[in-house]
Amino acid sequence: LAFMLLERAGAFIFMGNNDGTALNKLHSPDYNFNDNAIPYGVAYWISLVRQELND
Repeated sequence: LAFMLLERAGAFIFMGNNDGTALNKLHSPDYNFNDNAIPYGVAYWISLVRQELND
């Protein structure tokens, strides 16, 4: 899935943001992003940085 990781070091995560009933797929211009997912994404990245910095 993440072919770019074959060329450069990095990370790839799956983070869902709907309950599976969305009518439009992620890359559709009509996709409605669930803003309630933002705090979960932010918390993930904060946790990752804290682990890396041994905080």
